[in-house]
Formats: sequence, structure tokens, C-alpha cells
Amino acid sequence: MDEKSAFLQLKEDEREIRKAIIIKATFKLFKKKVFHKIGMRDIAREAGVSAASIYRYFPSRDDLFVESLIQEIKKIKAKLKKTLTANNTLDDLALQNTEPCSKKASRSFANFKISSINFLYLSFKI
Repeated sequence: MDEKSAFLQLKEDEREIRKAIIIKATFKLFKKKVFHKIGMRDIAREAGVSAASIYRYFPSRDDLFVESLIQEIKKIKAKLKKTLTANNTLDDLALQNTEPCSKKASRSFANFKISSINFLYLSFKI
């Protein structure tokens, strides 16, 4: 690899890292507040960047929200795949991926969560 291509690769790697930092900050805020209560300045503050720099990576808050959701769905999908390959039942899988409230409530919530993940997976074909 020559110096120019190494430099271009470094720039691309840095760009992807900045993008990941913005996405992580976005998801962190979406865990705390509803979508309409979060502005680009809030996201920029959380990520440690300027609001203007976010627009270099994402044209709008909606696009940023969708990208952060897709990234989280991919993480959940990878975790589900790993767990399913361990020959667990769907109930085992659901219980491993939820925080138990009570034994009865936990199983119902777990099944709901798995159904939601399946719906998202089929909808986005991720």
C-alpha cells in the first residue's frame, strides 16, 4: 500500500469512527428522551462535536435516528444468532435478552420483545 492510499484509508477510518461516536451518542439520548425532545445540538453535545459537523454524516435528525436504530437492530440480531446457535429454546432466548421484572411478567415481556425483534428483522430485512 503506498502512502497516498494509506492516508486515504486513515481518513476513511477516522470518518467511520466519528460516525460511530455520533450514532452511539444519539442512541444514548434516545434511551433517555423521546425523539421530538432531542435536537441536533443535544446530540452534538453528547458526542463532543459541533452540530454542523453532524450534517457531514447525516442529512437530518430522522436519518440519524434511523441509522442508530439499524445499528442497534444489527447488534440485537448478532446476539440472537449467537444465542440461537447455543441450541436454546425461544423461551430461553427471550429470558436471556430481557431484564426480569418478575417471573411471570418477565416471560410475557420477553416474548413481546422477541416478537418485536422478529417484526423489525422481517420489516428491514437486516
